Amino acid sequence: MRAFIIAIIIAVSSSGIALADSETIRPTGAFDTNSIWQNEPNTYDNNSTSFADITTVRDGRLYVGATGDVATDAWDAPSAPYTAGTLYCTYSSDGWSGNDVFSVEIRNGAANILAILESATSSAVAKTTKMYTLAGGYLSDQTDLRCVGRLNRSGSPDTGNSYIYEAWIVGNFDAPPPEQGPRIFGGSSTGSFK
Repeated sequence: MRAFIIAIIIAVSSSGIALADSETIRPTGAFDTNSIWQNEPNTYDNNSTSFADITTVRDGRLYVGATGDVATDAWDAPSAPYTAGTLYCTYSSDGWSGNDVFSVEIRNGAANILAILESATSSAVAKTTKMYTLAGGYLSDQTDLRCVGRLNRSGSPDTGNSYIYEAWIVGNFDAPPPEQGPRIFGGSSTGSFK
């Protein structure tokens, strides 16, 4: 049985078949539309306990995965186009008094909403991680995605606090086949087999 398993491993590794591989890429920046979020670099520091937070009562969005403006990508470079992938975003909220609301969205570099992870709410939201499955062009252009924390103020200023902890993408891609080299199964490379 052991020889059979070894034979299969040798056959697959020498066949030129691409093997699946995966990687995690992280944002390298975040863009705060109204300069009201604090500690934005915490959203891409690979630390699930640190966060960016908003306590002010002005409208504002934090685009994690953009820098300088909404359209400028800020992600690690992916190794290859993905065959599958998922964007993750971790967030929470202590809630807001009155009628101000917090929400979390996935948007692209043109600021179009692709998904709503957390609908607008003034209620508390326990720390949670939600995901967005990559599809279509976002498998080859992952860096055009943004995790967006949003506060909408309505009427007079209210009080509250909301947090974005981390965003990241896990992508799967076909690894290149192993390099072909001399295959020696017995004897020597210059001798003959009996």
